[in-house]
This record gives sequence, C-alpha cells and structure tokens, in this order.
Amino acid sequence: MDQHHDDHAHQGPPPKEVSHPVLWTVGLLVSAAVIVGFFVYWWGIGAVHGRDLGPIPLKPKAAPPVDHAALIADRGDAVLAKGELIYANKCASCHGADGTQPTAGHIRNLAKDAFKAPDGGGPYGFFLTLTNGLGAQMPAYKASLSVEDRYAVTHFVREKIVKTKNADHYLADDPAPVKAKIPRPTAGGTGAGEAEVVPWEVKPPKGIEALMAHDAAAAERRIAALQGWVAASGLGSVDSAALAAARPGHLDALAAAARQGADGEVAGVAVLARILPLRSQSELADIHRRLAAAPAGVPQ
Repeated sequence: MDQHHDDHAHQGPPPKEVSHPVLWTVGLLVSAAVIVGFFVYWWGIGAVHGRDLGPIPLKPKAAPPVDHAALIADRGDAVLAKGELIYANKCASCHGADGTQPTAGHIRNLAKDAFKAPDGGGPYGFFLTLTNGLGAQMPAYKASLSVEDRYAVTHFVREKIVKTKNADHYLADDPAPVKAKIPRPTAGGTGAGEAEVVPWEVKPPKGIEALMAHDAAAAERRIAALQGWVAASGLGSVDSAALAAARPGHLDALAAAARQGADGEVAGVAVLARILPLRSQSELADIHRRLAAAPAGVPQ
C-alpha cells in the first residue's frame, strides 16, 4: 500500500450524525410548553392576589383633614426629635447646626435676630414661612416636606433654639391677625390653602377651547401654505412629496432659510439633509435654490 492509502485507513469512518429535525421540533415544543406553563402559573397567582385586594379605585382617596390646632399644640419629645433631624438635613447648611452660624449676611441668625417674615415668629407664622418661603432668601418647603414635618421643624427651632437663646423674640402664640389665618379641618383636603388638586376635576379657563381652535386653524393654514410653496417650486415628484410630508417645524426652518436666498443656503441644506438624507450636498443645494426662487414666493 502506498502512504496515501495508509493515512485514509487510519482515519476511520466519519462520525455519525446525531442531530435530527424531530429532536429540534420536540425541543422547541417543550420549551414553548414551559414558557406557557410559567405564564399561566403566575397569571393564576396574580388573579388570586387581585381578588384579595378587591376593586381598585379609579380616583385617589381624599387626603385626611389636617388639624392645624392640634399640630400647633403638639410639642412633645417625639415631635421635637423629628424636627431636629429635619433641621439638620434641610436647614443647618444655611443657619448652622445650632442656628447661630448663618452662612451669608442675609440669612437669619436664629439665636439673636428678629423674625423678618410678615407673619412673624409664632407657631403658625413660622409654619407659613417654611411653607411659602421668604422671597429669594429662603426656599419654600411646601412640596418637599409634609405638613407634619413642617410643624416638627417649627417646634424644634422655636422651642430648642429661639426660646433658649433668643427669648426676646420668642412668641408663645401668634398675634390675632395670624391666628385668623389658621385653617379649620375640612373633610376633603388638608385645610385652606392646601386642598388637594384632582387633575380631572380642574376646569379649563373660560374661552380656552375657542383659543385652541383658533390656533389649530392658523397652524393648518400655515402648513397648507408651506406645502403649496413646495408644490409650486418645480421639484421632482419624489422630492416634492417628501418635503410636503415633512414636519411643520422643518418646513418653517426651510422657508426661513429660503427667504435669505444664497445667504441661507448652508442652513437650508442642513434642514434638507434631515428630510432627504440620501441626497448629495450638491443636490440639496440645488433644491434649496429652487425653493428660494419659487414663482409664488416663500411664505412669510
């Protein structure tokens, strides 16, 4: 035997093919069955859980009424401890850890300065300052702190800082005009000035529908004028259709560039490149020149 025959003999028969279409089909069917079973199982778990929860309300529950008088009167240790934590997180960076180290001249030194806010430094007046802020000097915390949290800070600052270090400016109660502002608890919200706003119950301003209809009609006329300008520019049917279907903002930018003629060519080509991305720069420049020279003129 020659060398070639010996090499072929030592190689032996080729390995047997073990793959088969039936095996692949069975594997796919089993995988699909597992996925469907997994979905059905967890769908059943969710259905049972949902039955236990009961019906889901379409409208959020009304916020419980806020008793400002009770919150003003509650100055216990738990409230003061909570206020101290909030003060350290929200207020100490400007007023100092103990209220005596303001970081800027316009910031109040709680340990010696008088209250600058129009509602004064009584419990509700201080609360209003936290709620609404004080001009550019102090931010409003209405959105970031709850009513309870604002009262906690109020009591901590008044009882632990002002009362002990700035007694001359400590007010045990609010003056009568400020006390008259304290809202009474209401059944549907948090009290006067902080009632919950339900979006779907907000009525639009009177006449807004007519104004919106007028603006929509004006926009439609503008789009029609721009599309007519494109159609009258002598472009090919493909380019004309693509430009007519472009966004109104693109057409407006294209018209603004066309009104400038040659000076607006760079801007016009940039807009056209977004509408006709497959066209060359020279072709886009030619389209811009045709638009600028439209017989009916460019819409204003």
